[in-house]
Amino acid sequence: MTVYTLIDEGLAKKGFSFIFNGGTKICETCGLKSVCLNNLEKQRRFVVVSVEDKSFLCPLTGKKQKLVQVDFEPVEAAVNMQNIFTNVPFNYQGINCEFVNCENYLYCNSPYLRNGEVCIILETIKEVQRCRKNYKLTLCKVLPRKYME
Repeated sequence: MTVYTLIDEGLAKKGFSFIFNGGTKICETCGLKSVCLNNLEKQRRFVVVSVEDKSFLCPLTGKKQKLVQVDFEPVEAAVNMQNIFTNVPFNYQGINCEFVNCENYLYCNSPYLRNGEVCIILETIKEVQRCRKNYKLTLCKVLPRKYME
């Protein structure tokens, strides 16, 4: 699902990836808010797919912002593939694990996916190595289904 937003002119390049963390209090009253912020969801990864010719001056930073089209960027996440298949919807659930220092922890508990969210596995990448709980997990490219429209 492609949406429009505004990003700093220096970052407005096809393929540029970013995490949206929300706006500031000043943004709440800005006339550009409907394009700049309202189309994005906090704590989600987006990738620029096209850069338009239009630009606007940001009242907060004083810098030019380019109008861009962005897509939700698929997330690499560790998934227990038992009864889950590529291109079939499933309810994402982070892996219950207390090893927060583990090299795989952010794959197992992605900050960019929500527990219970319906997702699709676009591609399997590889088996997760060195799981400290000995779970059989697969690293996958995952996309919330609502972004597939």
